[in-house]
Amino acid sequence: MPDLQLPGCRPEPLAHYLKALGILRLVSEQADPEVRGWWADDEFRLRTKLNCEELEKFFLEDYHPTPVVAPWNGGSGFYPNDRKDAIEAIFSSRASRFVDYQATVKQSKEIIQLLALKDKPDVDAKPRLLRACRGRFSEKSLAWVDAAYVLTDEEAKYPPLLGTGGNDGRLEFTNNFMQRLMELFDPLTGHPEVLSKTWLSSALWSEPVTGL
Repeated sequence: MPDLQLPGCRPEPLAHYLKALGILRLVSEQADPEVRGWWADDEFRLRTKLNCEELEKFFLEDYHPTPVVAPWNGGSGFYPNDRKDAIEAIFSSRASRFVDYQATVKQSKEIIQLLALKDKPDVDAKPRLLRACRGRFSEKSLAWVDAAYVLTDEEAKYPPLLGTGGNDGRLEFTNNFMQRLMELFDPLTGHPEVLSKTWLSSALWSEPVTGL
């Protein structure tokens, strides 16, 4: 298998480090289960059956976004005052790449309805919602849930990398992620938008991009 050099993924800053781990995870789950990754000379390397063109094709045409939602957060897209354009676009999409996302959004709405929540959960309702999501979400969503919070006998604990369950102050990570997906892919067809290939080349290979 060829070794691919990804100069767009360096050990630092932290965002580039995490980008490399995300690429490794997605390729291993959806394209090549035998892929291996490591850093050498301050660049991330992939040993994979995919060549450069096939790696780009995977992300542009075949990649299924991980269904990342946080109905326990205000601003997540599930409540009256939230921004809803992205979550509604995904929910109404006919593209196969968003099927898992649609299923998780549907599960979230059902849990909210079951708990009779009209607005973001208060301090009493939030633990019940967290437990319900952990118990009812599909396997495809549980990795995200377990990264966002950990249930204990006393209360939920939040690993610091994801703030307090997927937000940092007023920045809600999951809704922001969905908005970025809608900039990359046509919400109805799932096809990549005009600039997506250029942005991908910058992210992977550190190619210069006009306007960035």
